[in-house]
Amino acid sequence: FARSIVISFSIGLSLLITLNIIESSLDKRITVAINQQAPSHFLIDIQPEQIEKIKTTALSFLGDNNFNSQPMLRGRITEINDQSVQDLKVDKEVEWVLRRDRAFSWSNEIPKNTRLISGEWWPANYSGPLLVSIGDKIAKGLNLEIGDKIKFNILGRSFEAQIFNTREIIWENMDINFIFILSNSNIKNAPHSWIATTKNVEQNLNNSFVEKIVSEFSNISSISIEESYRAIKSILNLLIIIINSIALLTLFSGIIVLAGIIDVGKKDKLYEVAILKILGATPKKVAYLWFKEYFIIGLISSFVSLIIGFLVSHVLLNSVFNIEMYFDFKMIFVLSLIVPFLVTTFSLIRMIGLILSKPLVVLRSYF
Repeated sequence: FARSIVISFSIGLSLLITLNIIESSLDKRITVAINQQAPSHFLIDIQPEQIEKIKTTALSFLGDNNFNSQPMLRGRITEINDQSVQDLKVDKEVEWVLRRDRAFSWSNEIPKNTRLISGEWWPANYSGPLLVSIGDKIAKGLNLEIGDKIKFNILGRSFEAQIFNTREIIWENMDINFIFILSNSNIKNAPHSWIATTKNVEQNLNNSFVEKIVSEFSNISSISIEESYRAIKSILNLLIIIINSIALLTLFSGIIVLAGIIDVGKKDKLYEVAILKILGATPKKVAYLWFKEYFIIGLISSFVSLIIGFLVSHVLLNSVFNIEMYFDFKMIFVLSLIVPFLVTTFSLIRMIGLILSKPLVVLRSYF
């Protein structure tokens, strides 16, 4: 009967452990990104004639390293190396880059926190043919190398740019990330807007700066990363609660299985009690022996669940979410004690009548 108990309880507990590890890992990853890397606010729809004044204001409020801004336009890739994008075979993970208009920027100065993977940045005074910097993973997915050419359609006009370097793009840092950054050209004369971010400096200063900009320029909108994070976390928590409820129902079904096993084995347990008492065991001693028996079964269930939970979590976090595993030792310890507690407590309560039974009555009933 021990195997049935282990299987029935391990399913629900392993699911609970897996969800707890995934939730802790995701929460840890998002929290680290919010606290260390992510900006505090995004400012969007900034007009070109407004940006210089905003930069000056940001310098007085936030300092030089806590404000980042870049121009932005939208365009679509139409050809790669003189081949139409409809005829290209690319990695499925980057097909989305070719489907719709993409935001891009331009600069002769290397953007803040940029790490080049291949090539080098063009000179600050460059004014030659159009060059482009592209995300390294995107370039690999599109089978592109330095020197290849990309043709963009921007506001109805075609522009061809040569790939000059590839760079790392870390989407998780929630900063300004453009797949394509062009060299300075006459594109800057096209109608465009700016996007800016503020870093996590002193909260009051940051909020004062954002309020001042939004009140002074009515066209500019601000997006709070912290509020967005709270919204994402609330949705994530809701999903976790729903799945945890299913796991708890599975544990409850384990209790039903346990009750059935105990009822089926009552006759054998009656013989066991009678023999133990004839040999001199007290009801307290019998209860202690059964406590050890069911507690060990519960521990085995927890051990199996821990192995399954950690293995499944490792696979999901590395293959699907691509983040490091993190778990709360205290919560895992509490979860691992749930099954031994349930199995032991329920079994003893269910068999209290057997423990208190008189051996002579049992023997007379069956012999």
